[in-house]
Amino acid sequence: MPNRGFFFSHIGWLMSKKHPAVIEKGKTIDMSDLEADWLVMFQKEYYKPLYVIFAIAIPVAIPVWLWNETYYNSFFVCYMFRNILVLNVTWCVNSLAHLYGTNPLISKFDLVESQFVAFIAIGEGWHNYHHAFPWDYRAAELGSKYNVTTFIIDVLNYFNLAYDLRSAPYKMIEKRALRTGDGTHQVFGFKKICEEQDAKDLVAEAENGEMYEINKDVNKEVNKDIDEASLRSRASAVAQG
Repeated sequence: MPNRGFFFSHIGWLMSKKHPAVIEKGKTIDMSDLEADWLVMFQKEYYKPLYVIFAIAIPVAIPVWLWNETYYNSFFVCYMFRNILVLNVTWCVNSLAHLYGTNPLISKFDLVESQFVAFIAIGEGWHNYHHAFPWDYRAAELGSKYNVTTFIIDVLNYFNLAYDLRSAPYKMIEKRALRTGDGTHQVFGFKKICEEQDAKDLVAEAENGEMYEINKDVNKEVNKDIDEASLRSRASAVAQG
């Protein structure tokens, strides 16, 4: 998507119609586990009234009741502005998180680690890690800043509301950073840079050694030619004398 420009990757893709093949494939996805969850199905069945209550009515009413705000101002700030802000922050994961940042694990593609996006999206800006290990529930490496999403999942896991959480082993992260990263990893980046420099030094030493042998051989031939020419010159001078 970034190849079509920032606007398309940010919001333009939402304005495009889904390809018929995408629609057909979507119908084949197994949703039986969600359909068996009464709470999920309750939310699906009563989505519209729930949306009106929790997304519009309550956020708008709170400033009016507590701070004597007008309904007009409260509606445009607490619903309209909030909605626009949250949506654009969410879309930054598909736009800014593909453009500006580092590539500590995958340097081949425009999938970056963006502290700014992670901060505004409460933990969804570690896109490089997410694509390196898409099955890791944290969507970011342990220790990354501003990962509120992971904290919430961990809390839910504590109360057995989230389970079977998978995460990438530390050694696997190290191997990936050293194999395909760009050297900016906060722990393994320096090691990768050192290894790359060592490799370059070995190549340079090999090339220098090879050039030394070549130069040595060339010098031998040149010196041999010089010696032979000098002997011929001396012999000619003696013969003429």
